[in-house]
Amino acid sequence: MQDTTIEMRKKQYEIVFQMSESQRFAEGIKMIQMGRVIVENSIKEQNPQITELEMRIAVFKRYYSRDFSKPEMDNIVTAFYAHDTLKKLLP
Repeated sequence: MQDTTIEMRKKQYEIVFQMSESQRFAEGIKMIQMGRVIVENSIKEQNPQITELEMRIAVFKRYYSRDFSKPEMDNIVTAFYAHDTLKKLLP
């Protein structure tokens, strides 16, 4: 979608590039975190009783469902469960 005018895009670049590299990095991290919050809230709306593990799996699927085949995704989900089980067994 391209609904931002060229003038506004130039202004955005001016604002961003007036920041130091560390400020730009920090802003990028904030945007990633906000995106994750939005995804998690969307998932919680559909499943209010979701566990922490189920949430991690659901977020992973939301982000990467187009990057892996069904068998690959099934293997990854199995690994999530195995990792969670090991965490509970180890001190």
